Amino acid sequence: MTRSPRALSLPRTWPSLAAAAALFVVAGCSDADPKLPETWLDAASGPTLDAAALSMDGAAAEAGPPPATDARPTAVDATTTADRGPPPPDAMPPGVDARPEADLGGAPPADARTADGLDADAGTPPDPDVGPPPVPAGCAPAADPRPAQARIADGRFVRFPGFESAFVGARRVTVRLPPDGGAPDERLPVLYLHDGQNVFFDEEAAFGVSWGAIATTDAFAAAPDGRRLLVVAVDNTAARIDDYTPVEDPELGDGGDADAYGRFLVEELKPFVDFHFPTRCEPEATAVAGSSLGGLVSLHLGAQYPDVFGRIGAFSPSLWWANGVAFEWVAPVAAALSLSPGRALYLDTGNFEGAPAVGRGAEGRSSVVVNGRDFTEAVVAALDAPARDRVRLVEDPGAAHDEAAWRRRLPDALALLWRDGAPAAPVELTAVWPWETVLRPGGSTTASLFARDANGRPFARLGIDGAVDSSLPAVARVDPDGVVTALAAGRTLLSPAMPGAEGAPEAALTVAAAAETIVRLRVTVPPETPAAFVGGSPDALGPWLGDALPLRRLRDGLFEGAFVVPTGDVVEYKYTLGTWDRVEKAADGSERANRRHTAAADALIEDTVVRWANGP
Repeated sequence: MTRSPRALSLPRTWPSLAAAAALFVVAGCSDADPKLPETWLDAASGPTLDAAALSMDGAAAEAGPPPATDARPTAVDATTTADRGPPPPDAMPPGVDARPEADLGGAPPADARTADGLDADAGTPPDPDVGPPPVPAGCAPAADPRPAQARIADGRFVRFPGFESAFVGARRVTVRLPPDGGAPDERLPVLYLHDGQNVFFDEEAAFGVSWGAIATTDAFAAAPDGRRLLVVAVDNTAARIDDYTPVEDPELGDGGDADAYGRFLVEELKPFVDFHFPTRCEPEATAVAGSSLGGLVSLHLGAQYPDVFGRIGAFSPSLWWANGVAFEWVAPVAAALSLSPGRALYLDTGNFEGAPAVGRGAEGRSSVVVNGRDFTEAVVAALDAPARDRVRLVEDPGAAHDEAAWRRRLPDALALLWRDGAPAAPVELTAVWPWETVLRPGGSTTASLFARDANGRPFARLGIDGAVDSSLPAVARVDPDGVVTALAAGRTLLSPAMPGAEGAPEAALTVAAAAETIVRLRVTVPPETPAAFVGGSPDALGPWLGDALPLRRLRDGLFEGAFVVPTGDVVEYKYTLGTWDRVEKAADGSERANRRHTAAADALIEDTVVRWANGP
């Protein structure tokens, strides 16, 4: 292909956002729709620029070596010591229906991947003699901060390989514009995401699963409670741990350069983005988000730069880092949230990440869930009542520490992160969730309240917002902070008490006697199984009622439950869909023998159902 480069001027009006991206496509090409080079998606070596890629001013750009893919280290960044490996099925909070990918955006978006890579029409470049809409005073620099920055574009994507910094190592940055349809003078709120190679494409993601942000942000743009976002995905580098941590962890001996990374984002990248794209740049329109250490650094940036980042997204943040240094940021985070109504903190956690928690109210919960609630409740306690609705917590009982879980939570995370004010009324309580359903006298767990707003967005109500009652206080006591303490053998019902909220779910809690053994079940079932039950020989399972013990759904394809039996008993049982004509079967469809377990001591049994009779 023959290219005749010439300088491009920025337009004053934006006929379409695709046209905005088209500014970065080289003018004067012999073909009408130049595409990104195939090396954009070279899975083995990372993307590179070919000789045809040009800088903004039309000069040929030096490609150089490809940026490193920099997969995050598993032993340091994950809050579990298990090997990350292939991600498990996507996780969902309790009471949240799994949504197939097609539901996120209907037909594939214009820039969806094809067999040939990104194959979107970049649009017709606007008149080069027309300039951008006026920029608010103090928002963007008067001159291009780096006119020679190399870039490549296709459809609504603009990618900047080798974005240099005076503070941290060079890295790739990818910007994505929302679908067409906005006003000609539209300015966009901006979402900055860390670990940028994991944001858009599975082929580029460190573990083969991305956040799926293309379909999700397109769907969010069209949602009643949505926004049209400019997404800025900032890749990590080999210095990821240093960049995403504000201090060194004394046990690991790594980290401590987050201040430099913050200066890169605030002093170098953001001015460049604000100059070249039609952004709103006030803090209420600027979000920063990430997962794991990326969630940690997002909290740090929100505390350090309240005049820049007004919305903070912390997915499974590594609050354990440096003995919990993040808890020192509670006061500045709360102070930042108090500045204006258009600010928010979104924080989520999964109970299949981290180590088992210890201490009061910890049974059944992971350290990540406990840390997340402790942090958000501390922030809420530091806020005046009008600002408390600016903190949103999602607890995901079946979620692991991986991109699959963060991808599943992203649609609701965007809505909660960009929500202004209180939840859309009415708020419906969907579950009272005791993290452990069977305790021994003296044991304790926590009862969380899960809710949805009128737009169907799930979140956890903080203890300061509601209370849980026990139907038999002599069996189990519930304290104002939601901690449930077992007092005597028996069975009690837990129910919510929250003024103004609809729904009255209940959950059973059993306290085992000294002569009883606790049997916990965790079962993997075929995908899209709507509900699962256990029936069997002991009285606790019917005996032999098809729906004797309803199991709790942790995520699609994973359920759990628990019961007590006299110590020494032999238990026989089977899983069902609620009736015996829909019982589990062997892989070939034949009858499956009863499962057996001798209740010699408290135990967790992990089972798998391969197929159902007359069911999924």
